[in-house]
Amino acid sequence: MKQVLARVYRNRNIDTGALIIRLAIGIIFVSAAWMKMSDMTATVGFFTQMGFSASQAYLVAWVEMIGGVLLILGLFIKPASVALAVIMAVAVWGTPGSQYDVFFGHNYQFVLMVTLIALYFIGAGRFSALFLRKKGAN
Repeated sequence: MKQVLARVYRNRNIDTGALIIRLAIGIIFVSAAWMKMSDMTATVGFFTQMGFSASQAYLVAWVEMIGGVLLILGLFIKPASVALAVIMAVAVWGTPGSQYDVFFGHNYQFVLMVTLIALYFIGAGRFSALFLRKKGAN
């Protein structure tokens, strides 16, 4: 039993973890962007209700779509993570929410933001288009 536990704890594969995080977060952002883009009139209305402009609604939708695809592919992870984390920071602290909650009722967005910051430091990992591109160049 000790050998099994030692093997489990010794086998720390950060590349697999980065892949799982990238795919999960990327799919979340692509689906959120798809919902926004499928009815931009409603999206613009929602954004303007919160005090944002129509151009900001379009910007957020496109950044979420492009950023999500980049995360899934494992390309430009750092800029994509930063852009998406900024959007989530605005969602947490720049939109109305419950005044009695630490994150104003935006716990989901806060977790996404923190995960994106962690992904910034972890990087894309071996299972990414970036790694395959670098490997092919050698």
